[in-house]
Amino acid sequence: MALPVAAEGSLHIRGRPASASEPLFVPAGEDIAFAANGRTDLMVVAIDTTQIEHWMRMRRGTDGIDRQTLQSWPISEHEVSQRTLLLNETLNLLLNQGPSARQDVLNAAHSMVLDTVLAIVPSFEVVEPLHRRAKVSVAMRTLLKENLEGHMTVADLCARMAVRERTLYLACQEAFGKPPKRLLHEMRLNAVKRQLSQPSEQTDVTSVALRFGFLHLGRFAVDYRNQFGERPSQTLARARGERLVLRR
Repeated sequence: MALPVAAEGSLHIRGRPASASEPLFVPAGEDIAFAANGRTDLMVVAIDTTQIEHWMRMRRGTDGIDRQTLQSWPISEHEVSQRTLLLNETLNLLLNQGPSARQDVLNAAHSMVLDTVLAIVPSFEVVEPLHRRAKVSVAMRTLLKENLEGHMTVADLCARMAVRERTLYLACQEAFGKPPKRLLHEMRLNAVKRQLSQPSEQTDVTSVALRFGFLHLGRFAVDYRNQFGERPSQTLARARGERLVLRR
């Protein structure tokens, strides 16, 4: 898949006009053929076909990507830019980690790439009854609490619970007033705060954040401060100070 981030002048893909916000899905064995009469920034992401099919089954309830449907689906330039930024941050994270990157970090980065790229594909309405959604919300919250450290994704939730993404979304929105991804994000922030509030001598902010699936540490620090009104380092320092006072 390729995301044309910016294109000066006109952009043509396989001979037809295209916009700078149009994602290009190209099957294995084909080339991305495009021409532009000005500077063009293009980000290319290669994903194994089996991984695409698995993600689509879990999240969309279909066997693959219908490119005809995708071509008629409006996607804003802002959304494409945001997704490109996420991909770039994930790439920088992996480059900074180097060959010593932990397997859980690699798995989380892989899931983030899949979600960032494939979530562009439209979701069709497949909704189960209200009583079924109520059961789904309870089971989902239990599953999330048991897997806060496991880098659980929305695709994992759909697979483990055997429900479509739309059902999961509505169940979570109805029960908790927020979508599954946001609920999981807040639960993980709370888990980080608990760990930083009861630290050992080896506890540090980075390792705890990575443990609970926060790969982009700068964004994590901002979200943490918005949630709790202080930086994660302040939570840790205060907890250590209180423990020192108790020891005296």
